Amino acid sequence: MKQVPVTVLSGFLGSGKTTFLNYLLHADHGRRIGVLVNDFGSVNIDADLVTRIEGETMSLANGCICCSIRGDMEETLVSMVDGDEKPDHLLIEASGVSDPAAIVQTFALSHDLRAKVYLDGIVAVVDGEQVRDLKGKNALLARRQIAVADLLLVNKVDLLDDAQRASLSKWLRQQVSDVRLVETVRGRVPLELVFGLGGKKWREAAEKDTLDVHVHDVEQSAKHAHENHLLEFETWTYRGEKPFDFTALKRMMSGLPASVYRVKGIVQLQNMPAERTVLQVAGRRVSFLGDRLWRDTRPYTELVFIAAAGKLDPDRLAARMDQCLADAKETAAEDRQADAIGKEVQINRWAQKFWEHSARAMQQRMAEDHSNGEQ
Repeated sequence: MKQVPVTVLSGFLGSGKTTFLNYLLHADHGRRIGVLVNDFGSVNIDADLVTRIEGETMSLANGCICCSIRGDMEETLVSMVDGDEKPDHLLIEASGVSDPAAIVQTFALSHDLRAKVYLDGIVAVVDGEQVRDLKGKNALLARRQIAVADLLLVNKVDLLDDAQRASLSKWLRQQVSDVRLVETVRGRVPLELVFGLGGKKWREAAEKDTLDVHVHDVEQSAKHAHENHLLEFETWTYRGEKPFDFTALKRMMSGLPASVYRVKGIVQLQNMPAERTVLQVAGRRVSFLGDRLWRDTRPYTELVFIAAAGKLDPDRLAARMDQCLADAKETAAEDRQADAIGKEVQINRWAQKFWEHSARAMQQRMAEDHSNGEQ
């Protein structure tokens, strides 16, 4: 039985892993790729691309298979490899607050798994704008993710000037000297550079002591107060069906404390009633991106907050969120505001399409350079 290559995708919160996965799952690359994600909800898949859903598995029109990890990762991998639509390559999305060495050890310790798959490489996505701003144990985790990688995708380089890019490259080389750095914008990179890495560092990663990282819902905090973990994170999810005022919500998100590392999800805006909007907060950056029309789907809001343990106050957060809800009555001022907001969301969408076009051109050049280098 031919083994299936596996790539582990890591990177700290907000680095751009999901953006890369969205690109991968939408691209016309001619490969049947199986992608294991932490949650379907984190991946933006247009309904028109989905050909079939069976349990926790989603088959896409370009041949890719997207599977949500539930429980045992080894069991999920085996079921995908043994399925009717055996993938050409498997990619595992590691949580932004996880040590990829723990995933690697799953391969190292399982004889049955190694008979079916082999570890082709560990790819770390780096937030080029904010990785050096991480402090304390968060910085330790990010450096670990970098240290065990076979390839670094240095994302968001469009937000840096030439001097900042050179400084970042020097800093990354100080962390790890024997790994290729590939600069990316919005996670676009030729797949030829991501696959076929040869898995040079997985044995080194498997031998490392894994970092003691623990993540739990804020409501479980009391149950874990007695435990002593190296790194602890809390999550809290806000859900609602009432629309938000864009300006108030953006102001609130911009004012979140530094202990809230990440906010991500879907939001319903009164100012854009027909369109589903993706809200993302990563460090200092807040962005809204028009995603798709609601169509027959009932509009809703679902946002996940990730913070340092003990730093989330769900009652206070819920109250602050509720203060951003739009008034039921629309005024003329709100109509004018909707025009301005629509322009901002449209600009974000235009920027995304611009970068997609630019990235495709960059990919073609990089692929040509890569091909010429092999000749």
